[in-house]
Amino acid sequence: MTVSQLVNLIARELGRPALLEDGRYRVVAFSPQSEVIDEVRRRSILEHHAGPSVHSWLAGLGVYSSDEVMHVPRNPSLGMMQRLHVPIRTPDGTRAHLWLIEEPEVMAPEDVARARELAGRLAEEWARLLSQRDDETARRAERTRALFLGEPRERLLAADELVASGDVDPSTAFRTHLLTARDRGVPGREELEGAERRIRRLLAGLAPLTLVTADGVLVVAPDDGGRLHPDTGVVAERLRSAAIRADGPLSDPIVAVGGAVVHLADSARSHREARRALAVATAFGLPGPTIAWDELGVYRGLQSAAALGLRSADFSAGFAGLLDERDGDVLLETLEAYFEHGGRLRDVAARLNVHRATAYHRLARIERILGVDLRDGLEHLGLHLAVLLHRIEASASVEEDAGS
Repeated sequence: MTVSQLVNLIARELGRPALLEDGRYRVVAFSPQSEVIDEVRRRSILEHHAGPSVHSWLAGLGVYSSDEVMHVPRNPSLGMMQRLHVPIRTPDGTRAHLWLIEEPEVMAPEDVARARELAGRLAEEWARLLSQRDDETARRAERTRALFLGEPRERLLAADELVASGDVDPSTAFRTHLLTARDRGVPGREELEGAERRIRRLLAGLAPLTLVTADGVLVVAPDDGGRLHPDTGVVAERLRSAAIRADGPLSDPIVAVGGAVVHLADSARSHREARRALAVATAFGLPGPTIAWDELGVYRGLQSAAALGLRSADFSAGFAGLLDERDGDVLLETLEAYFEHGGRLRDVAARLNVHRATAYHRLARIERILGVDLRDGLEHLGLHLAVLLHRIEASASVEEDAGS
């Protein structure tokens, strides 16, 4: 007999409306409507919880901490009739709460004893249900891990099993989101797992697949261009809202978004794209808070080039020598400003907070050291690529991405 069937049986045997809450005061099951109903029962059924004011009052009475059956008086201000509270406790200590309305008259002692007896059966079924949920959660987590990190055959099998289990809709396109600390700092495993739990609760309607990895929290959510499901920007903001904390590594989380995928089995590719987007954001200091691979333009090509092994020296043979100069950092900053402002000397000088003549002499010195003419289109392009690739090389995240 299921939990819902047992709650209905209790209501029929005792002739009282019955309702079961879990340890977090969320409604798990309730008997069919009857003529005896109050505002608290109505709200519990419609909203799946009685509300914080009711929970606070009951906690003040010691209801939730008691292991004994308790008659709870009516509270007209809360719209609550008198109730019998029967605590449910499974062998592993998990709590639940059985409620029976005691109006128009208080329950007889033999009915209270029967309620306690039936609550024992309910505790057994509740424990079995929780165990089943744990098993299902573990299987889902294992399939999700194989989907992202397994070999091609394992990914296909995991996708098929997730579809067969009803966890995902096979006709939906998906997009992978990677949530982590902005500085790629150091959120611990416990903090990431907490963020994952909050994300699952907040995005429950999307039934996302989630996985905690060394990178952060991976989330696979449906993406149909905003027709039936929230668009990427909305999902990313919800992820940040769920993860954000007042202090610590996740005080300012960033979300990297992979390319849209048609088949669930392609989520590993979307995951790689999200990681690459994060590597680009780190290397070039892109502001976020959402970095989408599809919107990175030329940065995608640069990151792909770096991942394939191309280096700054491939586009400017003397580039490493420039950096070895005593003031190499200053010369590199000058080049970056020069390319950033399209060679406009006034803007370059303003960006560096120096006189135009100083900027001019630095650029002339760079040309002498490298043996290039910045007015030559190809040499200009090669040096610009060298500067950009150097930014990626200097970022620790490109090393992680190249090794994936």
